[in-house]
Amino acid sequence: MFRSLLVAGMVAGLSVSSALAATKTIDFDQFSGGTILNNTDLGGVKLKSWDADIAVVAPPTSPALANPSNVIAKAPSLRDRPFQARFLSTGIRSVSIDLGTEFTGTKLVLKALGMDNTRIGKATFKVGSGGLVGMVTLALDTDEDIKKIKFGGKHGVQDVYADNLTFTSSEIVQTPLPAGAVFLITALAGLGFVARRRRSA
Repeated sequence: MFRSLLVAGMVAGLSVSSALAATKTIDFDQFSGGTILNNTDLGGVKLKSWDADIAVVAPPTSPALANPSNVIAKAPSLRDRPFQARFLSTGIRSVSIDLGTEFTGTKLVLKALGMDNTRIGKATFKVGSGGLVGMVTLALDTDEDIKKIKFGGKHGVQDVYADNLTFTSSEIVQTPLPAGAVFLITALAGLGFVARRRRSA
């Protein structure tokens, strides 16, 4: 019995470090309308734009874009490149984004790029003739770390809105020492008790 307690205590003491999935969602409602988010650290991710400002806008009133919180949009530009978001840590292997548009026939796209900037995942949704009611969530799960994502319409982001950028990190999480020390002390105490029993026997 004491040996069982000893083993259990030592295993518990050694399991203070583990790869835990931590999911974070960037809801753009936390920013005031008109806020420019180019190259801003949003908490583990930065939005990038090479051709126009990425700005927070009020929820569109169209039923096709009914959304309870602020969204992001890009100002019109000649080149009309997609939104881009770069992650500031490794271990990102799951990502999703809500996209919406008022136009029919638009193909909404989410692409994931690996550490060497090659594409490792793609999700699409084509808006039918009936249009959208609300926004659609595009999601990707990959076997490789995601360095950055690109999202918007197939040919850019004209009249495409985005919200709720969600990503999951599987980096190693260190449990604070006091939490693990309780189990470790229990294991050491059990070891000492077993040693004393053997000597007394």
